[in-house]
Amino acid sequence: MNETLVQAEGELITAPFVYRSVEEPQEVVLAKFRPMMPLQDATGADVLDVYLNLGADAQGLAQGDRVSVSGLLVERPMVTRSGKIRRGGAHQILVREIKR
Repeated sequence: MNETLVQAEGELITAPFVYRSVEEPQEVVLAKFRPMMPLQDATGADVLDVYLNLGADAQGLAQGDRVSVSGLLVERPMVTRSGKIRRGGAHQILVREIKR
């Protein structure tokens, strides 16, 4: 798995939502995140389109919250609303620490 340790500040552009992950046995909470500066993945490519993977707890976060996060940036398959796996996957930050 290509992972990169990142620290970023930015804004939640969606409210946290429950998501059935392909990679994990239970549902997780995701939130679309807009970092203030582009992140770099393991290949060195700039990443601006990213989700925060908050695990099982939304931690009281809401759309529009400005946060500082640290965690692992990974690219994972995503399931569409119709149940199909999205081509190319999506970048997620597996959150280790988050601060408002």
